[in-house]
Amino acid sequence: METNLHVTGSTHYFGQEYMLMLDCGAVKFNSAEIQLVREPNNEHDANAIAIWWNGVCGQQLLGYVNRNQAVRVARCLDHGGRVIIDGHRIYGRDKENYGMYLHAKVLFWKDLKAAQNGT
Repeated sequence: METNLHVTGSTHYFGQEYMLMLDCGAVKFNSAEIQLVREPNNEHDANAIAIWWNGVCGQQLLGYVNRNQAVRVARCLDHGGRVIIDGHRIYGRDKENYGMYLHAKVLFWKDLKAAQNGT
């Protein structure tokens, strides 16, 4: 399944700084630097998925996957699936806060197994 994961909470974490650096060209988007981390013990949401950036500023929390989307993605990750981030889209400028979508391929366990078997 391909989807655009909405990054939320970026104003509370390093997300705004990261998006500003992307927007002005100070850093280039590198999907290998983006990591999704399940937080099943998160006090606000048992399906929480943190979005971390491991780049020139060290490891920084950018925000979280939107709560509604996190339900399905968490289920995928919890059952041996994978999420591959392969792009992004930034919105907002000037006096607005930046926002971002991460383009993702959500591969459930059965999809991974089928790919291994060549079917």
